[in-house]
Amino acid sequence: MKYLLTFLSLFSICFEICAQEKINSQCSSILIDPQYKGGIKIYDKPGGNQIKIVKHNFTNEDFLFATIYDENDSMFYVTVSYEISGDIANGWIKKGDKLGIYTKYYTALALYTEPNKESKVKIIIKKYTNSLFEVASCKNHWLKVLTKIKGKKICGWLAPEFQCANPYTTCN
Repeated sequence: MKYLLTFLSLFSICFEICAQEKINSQCSSILIDPQYKGGIKIYDKPGGNQIKIVKHNFTNEDFLFATIYDENDSMFYVTVSYEISGDIANGWIKKGDKLGIYTKYYTALALYTEPNKESKVKIIIKKYTNSLFEVASCKNHWLKVLTKIKGKKICGWLAPEFQCANPYTTCN
């Protein structure tokens, strides 16, 4: 029994350390679409139990954003917070068109084929848009984004310095 208690105690400590390391390995912040009136379901694990549903507080204009720490093919592990009140929930949320990022004002915005500036430029967007870019993936603070320009779907990696996870400003 003594060994079992020791094992469980060590396991608990290791679990807390691993959880804290995951929280410390932030990838990037994103927005929940500020115009979305529905709820975002938060799960305890991929394919697990729903632990909470969060919605924007339109009455107080307190919008949701999320910080990505991990991902799999269909979900992000995040901390979800309100911009103003800061209420927090941790868990897994499904990827989709309600998760996005604005871009900072630019004269030319490059989207890359890989999450680094040494990779090939996939496209240069010359006209600024204040549209929300859908976030599909995150790696080393870079976001893989999806958008439509002139009816054509575009996908590429957005550099951290052009990301704006603020529903109130253009981050300039």
